[in-house]
Amino acid sequence: MIKRIPISALKVGMYITDLNNDWIPHNTQRRLGIIKREETLEKIRKMGVQFVYVLAPCCTTLARY
Repeated sequence: MIKRIPISALKVGMYITDLNNDWIPHNTQRRLGIIKREETLEKIRKMGVQFVYVLAPCCTTLARY
């Protein structure tokens, strides 16, 4: 299940499905996926993103199998 969460709740290991920032020109494929480093979180925060869409933990666990 995809959930909308505030950027303050985003953590390393979460899978982003949408950055909720259509106003920023970017390569969408590079901006989606698992957050692997704290530096990535800081970059997203600096972009001014308020909310992101992530896969809920139950879904990320099932997706691995």
